[in-house]
Amino acid sequence: MHSVVFVVVLHGVLAGVSCAAATSEKEVSKRSTVLYADEYLPSSLISSLPKVNGPWLPSPRPVPPSPAEVSNIIASAKQASANVIIAQQQVQAAKENVLNQQRIAMEKEANAAILTQKSEAAAAVQRSEAAAAAQAVILAQHRLAAAKSSVAHQQRLAAAKEAEAAAALQSSAQAAAAEIHRTEAEAAKLANLQRIGAANIAHHVTATKDAIVAPLSSGNNNVPNIPLPWISPPSSTPWAATGPTGHGALYVPSKGFTVGHIWG
Repeated sequence: MHSVVFVVVLHGVLAGVSCAAATSEKEVSKRSTVLYADEYLPSSLISSLPKVNGPWLPSPRPVPPSPAEVSNIIASAKQASANVIIAQQQVQAAKENVLNQQRIAMEKEANAAILTQKSEAAAAVQRSEAAAAAQAVILAQHRLAAAKSSVAHQQRLAAAKEAEAAAALQSSAQAAAAEIHRTEAEAAKLANLQRIGAANIAHHVTATKDAIVAPLSSGNNNVPNIPLPWISPPSSTPWAATGPTGHGALYVPSKGFTVGHIWG
Protein backbone atom coordinates (compact mmCIF):
# COMPACT_ATOMS: atom_id res chain seq x y z
CA MET A 1 0.00 0.00 0.00
CA HIS A 2 2.78 2.42 0.90
CA SER A 3 4.57 1.58 -2.34
CA VAL A 4 1.49 2.38 -4.40
CA VAL A 5 1.04 5.70 -2.59
CA PHE A 6 4.69 6.54 -3.13
CA VAL A 7 4.45 5.74 -6.84
CA VAL A 8 1.35 7.94 -7.17
CA VAL A 9 3.04 10.80 -5.31
CA LEU A 10 6.17 10.43 -7.43
CA HIS A 11 4.10 10.57 -10.62
CA GLY A 12 2.46 13.74 -9.31
CA VAL A 13 5.83 15.32 -8.58
CA LEU A 14 7.16 14.48 -12.05
CA ALA A 15 4.01 15.83 -13.69
CA GLY A 16 4.25 19.05 -11.70
CA VAL A 17 7.91 19.48 -12.60
CA SER A 18 7.14 18.91 -16.30
CA CYS A 19 4.30 21.47 -16.24
CA ALA A 20 6.48 24.00 -14.42
CA ALA A 21 9.25 23.48 -16.98
CA ALA A 22 6.83 23.94 -19.89
CA THR A 23 5.36 27.09 -18.30
CA SER A 24 8.82 28.48 -17.55
CA GLU A 25 9.93 27.73 -21.11
CA LYS A 26 6.94 29.57 -22.58
CA GLU A 27 7.43 32.57 -20.31
CA VAL A 28 11.16 32.77 -21.00
CA SER A 29 10.56 32.36 -24.74
CA LYS A 30 7.94 35.08 -24.64
CA ARG A 31 10.14 37.43 -22.66
CA SER A 32 13.13 36.72 -24.89
CA THR A 33 11.30 38.11 -27.91
CA VAL A 34 10.83 41.53 -26.28
CA LEU A 35 13.72 43.95 -25.77
CA TYR A 36 13.19 46.71 -23.25
CA ALA A 37 15.68 49.36 -24.24
CA ASP A 38 15.29 51.34 -21.00
CA GLU A 39 16.30 48.23 -18.96
CA TYR A 40 19.16 46.80 -20.99
CA LEU A 41 20.59 49.61 -23.15
CA PRO A 42 22.84 52.41 -21.87
CA SER A 43 21.32 55.88 -21.78
CA SER A 44 23.92 57.21 -24.21
CA LEU A 45 22.88 54.58 -26.78
CA ILE A 46 19.15 55.19 -26.24
CA SER A 47 19.59 58.93 -26.89
CA SER A 48 21.27 58.15 -30.24
CA LEU A 49 18.41 55.95 -31.47
CA PRO A 50 15.63 57.45 -33.66
CA LYS A 51 12.22 58.30 -32.25
CA VAL A 52 9.24 56.17 -33.31
CA ASN A 53 7.11 59.10 -34.55
CA GLY A 54 9.73 61.81 -34.84
CA PRO A 55 12.80 62.71 -36.91
CA TRP A 56 16.14 61.06 -36.50
CA LEU A 57 18.06 62.28 -33.48
CA PRO A 58 21.78 62.40 -34.28
CA SER A 59 24.28 60.85 -31.93
CA PRO A 60 25.31 63.22 -29.12
CA ARG A 61 28.94 62.24 -29.59
CA PRO A 62 30.89 65.19 -31.01
CA VAL A 63 33.20 62.94 -33.06
CA PRO A 64 31.87 60.05 -35.18
CA PRO A 65 33.45 56.64 -34.65
CA SER A 66 36.43 55.75 -36.77
CA PRO A 67 36.29 52.88 -39.28
CA ALA A 68 38.30 50.74 -36.85
CA GLU A 69 35.80 51.42 -34.06
CA VAL A 70 32.90 50.61 -36.37
CA SER A 71 34.57 47.32 -37.32
CA ASN A 72 35.13 46.47 -33.66
CA ILE A 73 31.49 47.20 -32.81
CA ILE A 74 30.26 45.03 -35.70
CA ALA A 75 32.61 42.21 -34.62
CA SER A 76 31.30 42.50 -31.07
CA ALA A 77 27.71 42.26 -32.35
CA LYS A 78 28.60 39.14 -34.35
CA GLN A 79 30.22 37.60 -31.28
CA ALA A 80 27.08 38.32 -29.25
CA SER A 81 24.96 36.56 -31.90
CA ALA A 82 27.33 33.57 -31.75
CA ASN A 83 26.92 33.50 -27.98
CA VAL A 84 23.15 33.33 -28.45
CA ILE A 85 23.55 30.26 -30.68
CA ILE A 86 25.83 28.59 -28.12
CA ALA A 87 23.34 29.28 -25.33
CA GLN A 88 20.52 27.82 -27.44
CA GLN A 89 22.59 24.67 -27.98
CA GLN A 90 23.05 24.44 -24.22
CA VAL A 91 19.27 24.69 -23.78
CA GLN A 92 18.78 21.81 -26.22
CA ALA A 93 21.32 19.71 -24.34
CA ALA A 94 19.58 20.50 -21.05
CA LYS A 95 16.23 19.44 -22.55
CA GLU A 96 17.69 16.13 -23.67
CA ASN A 97 19.14 15.63 -20.20
CA VAL A 98 15.71 16.23 -18.64
CA LEU A 99 14.10 13.64 -20.93
CA ASN A 100 16.85 11.16 -20.15
CA GLN A 101 16.46 11.70 -16.42
CA GLN A 102 12.69 11.27 -16.71
CA ARG A 103 13.15 8.00 -18.60
CA ILE A 104 15.56 6.72 -15.97
CA ALA A 105 13.16 7.71 -13.19
CA MET A 106 10.28 5.88 -14.86
CA GLU A 107 12.43 2.78 -15.27
CA LYS A 108 13.39 2.97 -11.61
CA GLU A 109 9.73 3.31 -10.63
CA ALA A 110 8.76 0.27 -12.71
CA ASN A 111 11.55 -1.79 -11.20
CA ALA A 112 10.54 -0.67 -7.72
CA ALA A 113 6.94 -1.74 -8.33
CA ILE A 114 8.06 -5.19 -9.50
CA LEU A 115 10.53 -5.77 -6.70
CA THR A 116 8.03 -4.64 -4.05
CA GLN A 117 6.25 -7.93 -4.45
CA LYS A 118 9.46 -9.91 -3.95
CA SER A 119 11.35 -8.17 -1.23
CA GLU A 120 10.60 -5.17 0.97
CA ALA A 121 14.29 -4.52 1.47
CA ALA A 122 14.98 -4.53 -2.24
CA ALA A 123 11.95 -2.31 -2.76
CA ALA A 124 13.32 0.18 -0.24
CA VAL A 125 16.56 0.34 -2.20
CA GLN A 126 14.68 0.88 -5.43
CA ARG A 127 12.52 3.57 -3.84
CA SER A 128 15.65 5.34 -2.68
CA GLU A 129 17.06 5.19 -6.18
CA ALA A 130 13.76 6.43 -7.60
CA ALA A 131 13.77 9.33 -5.16
CA ALA A 132 17.33 10.14 -6.21
CA ALA A 133 16.26 10.00 -9.85
CA ALA A 134 13.36 12.37 -9.11
CA GLN A 135 15.78 14.74 -7.41
CA ALA A 136 18.01 14.51 -10.48
CA VAL A 137 15.00 15.51 -12.61
CA ILE A 138 14.44 18.57 -10.42
CA LEU A 139 18.11 19.53 -10.70
CA ALA A 140 17.95 19.07 -14.46
CA GLN A 141 14.91 21.36 -14.54
CA HIS A 142 16.86 23.99 -12.63
CA ARG A 143 19.73 23.72 -15.10
CA LEU A 144 17.25 24.08 -17.96
CA ALA A 145 15.81 27.25 -16.42
CA ALA A 146 19.33 28.65 -15.96
CA ALA A 147 20.19 27.84 -19.58
CA LYS A 148 17.04 29.62 -20.79
CA SER A 149 17.91 32.64 -18.66
CA SER A 150 21.36 32.65 -20.26
CA VAL A 151 19.76 32.59 -23.73
CA ALA A 152 17.58 35.57 -22.85
CA HIS A 153 20.61 37.46 -21.52
CA GLN A 154 22.66 36.72 -24.63
CA GLN A 155 19.76 37.85 -26.83
CA ARG A 156 19.57 41.14 -24.96
CA LEU A 157 23.32 41.64 -25.33
CA ALA A 158 23.17 40.82 -29.03
CA ALA A 159 20.32 43.28 -29.57
CA ALA A 160 22.23 46.01 -27.73
CA LYS A 161 25.38 45.36 -29.77
CA GLU A 162 23.44 45.38 -33.03
CA ALA A 163 21.78 48.67 -32.08
CA GLU A 164 25.18 50.15 -31.20
CA ALA A 165 26.64 48.95 -34.51
CA ALA A 166 23.71 50.47 -36.43
CA ALA A 167 24.14 53.78 -34.60
CA ALA A 168 27.88 53.79 -35.31
CA LEU A 169 27.33 53.08 -39.02
CA GLN A 170 24.70 55.83 -39.21
CA SER A 171 26.97 58.33 -37.47
CA SER A 172 29.89 57.44 -39.75
CA ALA A 173 27.72 57.79 -42.86
CA GLN A 174 26.41 61.16 -41.73
CA ALA A 175 29.93 62.41 -41.01
CA ALA A 176 31.10 61.29 -44.46
CA ALA A 177 28.12 62.97 -46.14
CA ALA A 178 28.75 66.19 -44.21
CA GLU A 179 32.43 66.16 -45.23
CA ILE A 180 31.50 65.64 -48.89
CA HIS A 181 28.97 68.47 -48.74
CA ARG A 182 31.51 70.80 -47.10
CA THR A 183 34.14 69.98 -49.72
CA GLU A 184 31.70 70.58 -52.57
CA ALA A 185 30.58 73.88 -51.04
CA GLU A 186 34.19 75.07 -50.67
CA ALA A 187 34.97 74.06 -54.26
CA ALA A 188 31.92 75.92 -55.56
CA LYS A 189 32.82 78.99 -53.50
CA LEU A 190 36.42 78.95 -54.80
CA ALA A 191 35.24 78.56 -58.41
CA ASN A 192 32.85 81.48 -57.97
CA LEU A 193 35.60 83.67 -56.52
CA GLN A 194 37.87 82.75 -59.42
CA ARG A 195 35.18 83.68 -61.96
CA ILE A 196 34.54 87.00 -60.21
CA GLY A 197 38.29 87.75 -59.99
CA ALA A 198 38.85 86.92 -63.66
CA ALA A 199 35.93 89.13 -64.70
CA ASN A 200 37.21 92.05 -62.59
CA ILE A 201 40.73 91.71 -63.99
CA ALA A 202 39.47 91.57 -67.57
CA HIS A 203 37.27 94.62 -67.01
CA HIS A 204 40.10 96.58 -65.38
CA VAL A 205 42.56 95.66 -68.12
CA THR A 206 40.08 96.69 -70.84
CA ALA A 207 39.38 100.03 -69.17
CA THR A 208 43.08 100.75 -68.66
CA LYS A 209 43.92 99.78 -72.22
CA ASP A 210 41.21 102.07 -73.62
CA ALA A 211 42.43 104.96 -71.47
CA ILE A 212 46.00 104.49 -72.71
CA VAL A 213 45.30 103.82 -76.38
CA ALA A 214 42.75 106.66 -76.83
CA PRO A 215 45.32 109.51 -76.71
CA LEU A 216 47.56 107.63 -79.15
CA SER A 217 44.79 107.28 -81.70
CA SER A 218 44.25 111.06 -81.57
CA GLY A 219 47.91 111.80 -82.43
CA ASN A 220 49.21 112.48 -78.97
CA ASN A 221 52.25 110.40 -78.05
CA ASN A 222 52.17 111.45 -74.44
CA VAL A 223 50.22 109.01 -72.28
CA PRO A 224 48.28 110.62 -69.45
CA ASN A 225 49.31 109.77 -65.94
CA ILE A 226 46.77 107.01 -65.28
CA PRO A 227 47.37 104.90 -62.18
CA LEU A 228 47.97 101.30 -63.17
CA PRO A 229 47.55 98.61 -60.56
CA TRP A 230 50.59 96.67 -61.72
CA ILE A 231 52.98 99.69 -62.16
CA SER A 232 54.92 101.27 -59.30
CA PRO A 233 55.39 105.09 -59.03
CA PRO A 234 57.93 106.58 -61.50
CA SER A 235 61.58 106.70 -60.56
CA SER A 236 64.59 108.51 -61.99
CA THR A 237 65.62 105.57 -64.20
CA PRO A 238 63.80 104.06 -67.17
CA TRP A 239 61.72 100.95 -66.37
CA ALA A 240 59.03 98.87 -68.00
CA ALA A 241 55.97 97.04 -66.73
CA THR A 242 53.49 94.64 -68.26
CA GLY A 243 49.80 94.01 -67.60
CA PRO A 244 47.86 90.77 -67.56
CA THR A 245 47.34 90.79 -71.37
CA GLY A 246 51.04 91.17 -72.31
CA HIS A 247 50.85 94.92 -73.21
CA GLY A 248 53.73 96.91 -71.79
CA ALA A 249 54.41 100.50 -70.77
CA LEU A 250 57.95 101.96 -70.93
CA TYR A 251 58.71 104.91 -68.65
CA VAL A 252 61.52 107.35 -69.48
CA PRO A 253 61.97 110.27 -67.03
CA SER A 254 62.42 112.90 -69.80
CA LYS A 255 59.66 111.60 -72.10
CA GLY A 256 57.10 109.99 -69.84
CA PHE A 257 55.29 106.77 -70.83
CA THR A 258 55.33 105.12 -74.22
CA VAL A 259 52.86 102.29 -74.75
CA GLY A 260 52.96 99.43 -77.17
CA HIS A 261 53.60 95.74 -77.55
CA ILE A 262 57.00 95.92 -75.91
CA TRP A 263 57.08 92.13 -75.61
CA GLY A 264 54.75 89.21 -76.18
